[in-house]
Amino acid sequence: MNLGIESDTLRSLTAGDDLLRVEADADTSALWENSLTQYGSEVLDGVALENFYRRSVSCGRLDKMPVYDPEKLLTDLGLFREGYITNAGFFLFSNRRPAVLKMAVFMTELRITSTDPRKLEDNVYNLVKSGISYIKELVNWKVEFGDDGVRRDIPEIPVEAVREIVVNSFAHADYRANGENEISITPTRVEIRNPGTFPTGLSPEIFARHKSRSLPRNRVILNTLCLCGYAEMSGSGFRKVFDLCARSGTRTGSSCGSGNVSFTFSRISRA
Repeated sequence: MNLGIESDTLRSLTAGDDLLRVEADADTSALWENSLTQYGSEVLDGVALENFYRRSVSCGRLDKMPVYDPEKLLTDLGLFREGYITNAGFFLFSNRRPAVLKMAVFMTELRITSTDPRKLEDNVYNLVKSGISYIKELVNWKVEFGDDGVRRDIPEIPVEAVREIVVNSFAHADYRANGENEISITPTRVEIRNPGTFPTGLSPEIFARHKSRSLPRNRVILNTLCLCGYAEMSGSGFRKVFDLCARSGTRTGSSCGSGNVSFTFSRISRA
């Protein structure tokens, strides 16, 4: 998740080691993200990369190239140099299926019996799209007609909030831990989980209350996903999520344990 922490909040931590650990982890992740793999452009998922490029240009966050050039695009993004893809570029856009997303709908809160279970192995860009689509497909929607007579389809959970949390779960996952991202849908909630941890004493609620500098686990991955409009810029994602959920009456929750971080949305039509 997006570790944006205001300096006053950092000073309020009970142990100075917490800040040192967050900053050290961010530094280590930056080194990992920018390290070169053994792979060149031959492992690129060309369809995914071009789709990302067109989305980014369309939403005005990336300039249009005179002639589309995948290697130049990756170089400009800091994902390709000396003929090799960085770790961040490999996880974002390779065709070697480097990341995993498990998804399931459970019949009860005990999560014993599931329907429509899926385990996808793909690059992060494609998995983000798959995760968002899965939730949109399986939550409930209602129809409302405004005074103008126009039909509006209203989801039980704000779609923009779902998008932000799914993106953050991938952008801030600890890929060095070889964990799996997960989406679980029960009768009363939607839970989005990623491998990684929060610093002790902090939570998404704290991040949302403060205008803050950003300490993301994977800054390059997050910034790249922001370019195509999947996530908010400048660490404002949690504030947007809590604002959308407050306006729609959707309850939220978060937890951290056993090397995983989870974020939960209530399903207001069933809770």
